[in-house]
Amino acid sequence: IIQKVESLEKKEIEARVFSDYKDQFQWFLAIAMLFLLIDTLLPARKMKRTFPFMALLALMAATNPAEAQTPESFIRSGNNRYESGDFSGATEEYYCSIDAEKNNPKAWFNLGDAQFEQQSFDMAESSFQRAFDLAEDPEIKSKAQHNLGNIYFNQQDYAKALEAYKNSLKLDPSSESTRKNYALTKRLLQEQQQQQQQNQDEQQDKDENESDSKKNQDQQEDQDSKQDEKQENQNSQDKPEPSKEDSKEPESGDSQSGDPQKNEGESDQKQPQPKEGQLSRETAERLLKALENQERKVQEKLAEERILAQPKTREKDW
Repeated sequence: IIQKVESLEKKEIEARVFSDYKDQFQWFLAIAMLFLLIDTLLPARKMKRTFPFMALLALMAATNPAEAQTPESFIRSGNNRYESGDFSGATEEYYCSIDAEKNNPKAWFNLGDAQFEQQSFDMAESSFQRAFDLAEDPEIKSKAQHNLGNIYFNQQDYAKALEAYKNSLKLDPSSESTRKNYALTKRLLQEQQQQQQQNQDEQQDKDENESDSKKNQDQQEDQDSKQDEKQENQNSQDKPEPSKEDSKEPESGDSQSGDPQKNEGESDQKQPQPKEGQLSRETAERLLKALENQERKVQEKLAEERILAQPKTREKDW
């Protein structure tokens, strides 16, 4: 029920402003026609005197129904179409009135009504504002502001609607409908502001939660990365270095030295292996022994060559 009532209130439009007059010439025309009828019953000698009057009355009767088109007549015609629900036709009539008299605030006001009913809110806003600017009557200005408030209300621009209703009440404080619309708009504006504030708070909380979650995720990734790096370093320290026997590469001098200690390689495997780029103790000893043997052989060969180079004594042939 409240929703229905609010719907009716926010769509309320003030009464259209116009001056209308009811035609009363028919009574006088009927009396004149009655006298003419009586006059026709009089003797024929008087016809010459009454004929001009009869022609004048007939002309008046023929021209009076075809009323002259004035700004007010266009407004009345537009109002009739408005009452019948022909808002498009009413708009045309009001435009005709404006063409005849551009600064007529009544025509602009009623044009805004017809445009509002066709939901042309932007055009209706312009028409009501034009009526407000042209009008000198405070009542018309107040109603124009009231209808501007209704337009803003339908657009859910409650701040502008509240301002328009306030301006209307300044011009006409006795308007009951404007006071109701003002109170309703003020309440809806407060609810709208509260909802906007709540949405902002929720969005801010959401952003903060996302930021905290991302920060925690980054910290967790850093911890996992450090843990993986630590585990990798530990694994590299625990991994044994490959020995030369594992690589199946013969040690230098093993196949040519002829050292009898070659069979001792199996026991050497149990000893700690030197680091890459360094010789083991056994290998160094074998190399030294090989060099000593080679040096000894060279010395022996040189000694033999010196002996052979000495001249031999010839026995004297006596």
